[in-house]
Amino acid sequence: MKKLFIAVLATLSISLCNAQDMQMKGVMSLEFGSTREQVKQTLLAKQPGAKVYSSTERSMSFQDVTWGAYKTFLFMCQFSDDNRLHSVLIFVEPDHCSKVFTLYDEITKIINERYYVTTKSLESYSYPYERKDKYRYTETMVKNGKVTMQSLWTFDSRSTPTDTEDDNCIKAEVADECLVIITYQDGLIIDEVIAKQKAKQSKDY
Repeated sequence: MKKLFIAVLATLSISLCNAQDMQMKGVMSLEFGSTREQVKQTLLAKQPGAKVYSSTERSMSFQDVTWGAYKTFLFMCQFSDDNRLHSVLIFVEPDHCSKVFTLYDEITKIINERYYVTTKSLESYSYPYERKDKYRYTETMVKNGKVTMQSLWTFDSRSTPTDTEDDNCIKAEVADECLVIITYQDGLIIDEVIAKQKAKQSKDY
């Protein structure tokens, strides 16, 4: 199931960004706009134990990658048609699904301390569950999509305060497969990718 879940994520290009006056231009020495060759060279030089898990036209995934204090379940890089890195998705798995909320809290705290304390967080539950059930029915709630938990950090990295479309961002979320996913994204390149996808799809109508 996790392989299918990750494969579906790899096909999605979603613009996550808004605005915040700070810079974030990549992660783990991987700069947005880098080619897949540069990404592979940089990552393997930084982490010699990492291995390429899969490679497609628009994405390259690695296993055995460490992100800070966490060993990742998968480390995925996504590229535009003209071979520019626009998104890095980091999948972190808790020891057990019952600990996924604790893991999410740890990770959001780390990002808050590294950048700034975000006010853009969402935590909601679907019937029959409520917040009080958070740690009692964790696995059932998460695997059945009965909880939404995510935080967003946005960066006006191009110093264009009146234009939020080109802002970079980080998003942390709890996924149905009991994973915490952290996405680093370049606002300008992803917007170009989405625009091209829409133009291509419009030819079908």
